[in-house]
Amino acid sequence: MAKRKPETSLLDLLAHQEETAEETVDRDRPAEIEPKNASVFASSTPILRLQTLQIENIWAYRQAELTFEGGVTVVAGPNGSGKSSLLESIFFALYGSRAGPAMERKMAEVLRLGTPSGRVVLSFSYGEEEYQVQQGLRRRKRGEGVSSDKESCRLLRRGDGAEWVGVENVAGEIEKLFGLSRDDFTNCVYVRQGEIDRLIRAGGEERRRMIDRLLRLELLDSYARRAKEGARRAVVRRHDLLESKSLELQREIESLAAEKLPQLQLRLRRELQRAHEEIELKEEKISQAEAYRLNFQEQLKRFAEAARQIELSAQELAQKRQQLTRQQQRQEQLDRSYGELHRRYETLQSRLGQKLEALKLDKLQVISSLNGSGERFEQIAELPQALTQSRERAGQLQRQSEQRREALVRASEKQQAARELLLQESTRLATEAKSIKRELSKSEKLVAAGRCPTCRQSVSAETFAVTRRELEAQLEQLGQAQSACGTQLELLEAEMAEAKKAGSAELQALSQALQALEEHRARLEESKELCLTLLKLKEQGRERKAALQLVAESFEALKGDVARLEGRVRELQGQLGDREQLRRDGEAAQALVSGLKAERSRLQRNQQELQSQSGVVANRLERLESLQQQEQQARQRLKQVHSLRAELTELQDFYGALKGELRRENVSALGAYFDEFFQLMGAGAGYRGVSVTDEYEIWIELLDGSRLSPALLSGGERALINIALRAAIHQVLSQGMARLPLILDEPTVYLDRRRIQRLQFLLEELGRRVGQVIVVSHEVGLVEGADHEYRTAKGPDNLSSIEKVR
Repeated sequence: MAKRKPETSLLDLLAHQEETAEETVDRDRPAEIEPKNASVFASSTPILRLQTLQIENIWAYRQAELTFEGGVTVVAGPNGSGKSSLLESIFFALYGSRAGPAMERKMAEVLRLGTPSGRVVLSFSYGEEEYQVQQGLRRRKRGEGVSSDKESCRLLRRGDGAEWVGVENVAGEIEKLFGLSRDDFTNCVYVRQGEIDRLIRAGGEERRRMIDRLLRLELLDSYARRAKEGARRAVVRRHDLLESKSLELQREIESLAAEKLPQLQLRLRRELQRAHEEIELKEEKISQAEAYRLNFQEQLKRFAEAARQIELSAQELAQKRQQLTRQQQRQEQLDRSYGELHRRYETLQSRLGQKLEALKLDKLQVISSLNGSGERFEQIAELPQALTQSRERAGQLQRQSEQRREALVRASEKQQAARELLLQESTRLATEAKSIKRELSKSEKLVAAGRCPTCRQSVSAETFAVTRRELEAQLEQLGQAQSACGTQLELLEAEMAEAKKAGSAELQALSQALQALEEHRARLEESKELCLTLLKLKEQGRERKAALQLVAESFEALKGDVARLEGRVRELQGQLGDREQLRRDGEAAQALVSGLKAERSRLQRNQQELQSQSGVVANRLERLESLQQQEQQARQRLKQVHSLRAELTELQDFYGALKGELRRENVSALGAYFDEFFQLMGAGAGYRGVSVTDEYEIWIELLDGSRLSPALLSGGERALINIALRAAIHQVLSQGMARLPLILDEPTVYLDRRRIQRLQFLLEELGRRVGQVIVVSHEVGLVEGADHEYRTAKGPDNLSSIEKVR
């Protein structure tokens, strides 16, 4: 039996006493960070990838949907159009109403004004699994206020269908899945507008607590307190438990030793050997009696088989005679059918001859080719060619008729267009004549009154005479032009009527020719159908003839089978002998075998009882050995418990040293990423780089070796450091825990145009490393450099909308 590994440390003892604490250690182990730049994550690190976001009656959106892809996604739009609300929707979908305080929003502000309910649905994948989380809000029926709708707050794991319902259950499972609380998510993944410098603004102690919590180092303090408070009690409990167990084992060992188990085991082995020898002797006698019985059974089987063969042969003989009668009837039926086919063939051939004479085709040549070797309609003389020519001629006439009709339509349209132009010209001339007449009448009235028609001044009738003669001349010219238009219009209408009459006569002639051709083709089609029917009858005649030949051959074969079966029956009847004596001898052999088997069964049951007793003794011997080993191990553990008291102080020191070591490793990785991203964004000619101390103090290193606090820098430089630090923390956590997306809300505050361009380089680099970067910004540089772009807008109804640009 394998021995258990002895417990040699106080940490093992605490794990044995407090299983729940051990589970917490496994789940929340501090991140092991590689202190180097790495763009490819380990295959064991899970990846969080956002897929789709659906919004319904949330914020100022009636309905919106986004698809998140790899790389950098920028959501752009004017201020107040709902850009940041989309990022807050992701946060709200994951943490529900718990997200409200972090967003500094009430639930009544989240639900769109005037709507009874709303919801957010976020689809994402984490590792190998895909999830869909939904958060719903509803307006209370009585009184004001908005609350979470429990039935609408769900988290679904699509792989196995597991589901969590309710705000607390969903948010709790999200925290367990990602290992991030609501505050951890805003400190690492989702950087809200105006909070990007939160870590720098925090005091030293607050910053240490925030970063230690993100890196899971605060758990070591909890473990140290647990060791200090509970380890001493655990040692005492363990000592009492082991001492009690040792006494109990000693009593059970003494009880088993008194049973003299080795001597009992030896006696049972001897009795089992004797039982085995007796069973082997019985097996030999049973084999001999079984062979004797099988010999008689084999002879009886041969007699039974001969009788069965006689019966089968008689049945087969009766069947063959019936088949012989049916074949004779079949032969007569085929003879009658063949005669009917021949008569029908002659009748149809005569009708075909009449059709061919009416079509003026060579009847003798067509019928000769039909009766000859022709198998298909195409092989018959003259008729296929005549039918093809008729079809082609009909197609030609049809096309000719369509072409003539189209030509007539085009000519008619052309004449109609000319008629419309003449009508329009005639109308214009009449209108102009009326205008001149009105002007002439008006002028005559003014002259009669002694005034000029143009300037309304006093004038004599002689002055107006010239103008009047000009207007009368124009009026006469218009009358002549109008008369000419009327004459042209009458000629055009007469020409149109004549063309229509001629075209109708031509189309009628083509139609009559086409009708006559169709009638001729119909007669050809009828002749074709007769030919096809005759070919089919010809084929059926050949089949009937072949069938008659087969029936005749089968008839002769059946006669031979009948004679053979009659001889077989006579032969088998001569082989039957005396079966009664064989039956009695077989029954005697069967009785002998049954008696021997009953005796063997009794011996086997006795052997099984001895084996069972031997197994019980062997188990009790193993139990005795196991108890002796356990009693020895208990004594060794008692000695170890006495030594564990001295390890308490060492364990407390161990937790402190472990926390310091893990913090140094994390700080090393954090500092490397911090400086790398700071340089990538353009540190400036006056700076060597940035660094982070073991206590998470942030310093700017100058070229002369001195250090500077970020608080003394300009707003743009502080923004640069804040972005680099946030990206570095995100990179460390993504390597140690999970590959997480980075979500930034308006990160370009205080940045000039050059640093915005450098920020674009950083975002592209982060997109390659973590897979997804989602940014809300109105800066043109970020928008143009993004892999994917969405645009938000707010309409006159104060509703926000979003569309994908690329």
